[in-house]
Amino acid sequence: MNQMFWLPDAQSDPINEGERVILDVFTLVQTQAYQRYLASVAREAAETVQAAYGGTVVENATLYRVDGEIGPITFPTHAVHQEEQIVWNSVRKVFGALGPRVFNRIRRSPRQNRTPVTTIGEIVPREGLVVQLYLDQWADATLAQHAFTPEGTPKTPNALDDRPLAEAQHQQTQ
Repeated sequence: MNQMFWLPDAQSDPINEGERVILDVFTLVQTQAYQRYLASVAREAAETVQAAYGGTVVENATLYRVDGEIGPITFPTHAVHQEEQIVWNSVRKVFGALGPRVFNRIRRSPRQNRTPVTTIGEIVPREGLVVQLYLDQWADATLAQHAFTPEGTPKTPNALDDRPLAEAQHQQTQ
């Protein structure tokens, strides 16, 4: 790790700034350790296939990228080549296809109070449906309360002189 970090002096905010720097260091160390671990998993799996079936272990040209819970992680993956053909690749065989799921454990809750791990891909549509249902119900209730049809037109022919509701109410109160 060729990174330098400076802790704040007493004139700044040593508690908050110091904690931020320490967390940045921990995040960097965690990310680098995890990257090395995943690279070794890819390499060892390729070497196991090579030992069983022959061929040559070759590092893939493109780094594998994962948006992990500790941040973006990139690491090399490996393939086994036989006669210039890829016969096995750790991208597909070890790590699989990446989906739209990004986890977030920033909350760091105690084990008994942990929020179940759900994904943004599951949360956003569910929350969107709840918001849409609420807005639909609110709009229907508001229209009905002010003598409008569900389509938004007044129920009576000359209701409020066909003016927008707020304008008509303002002029009626004067």
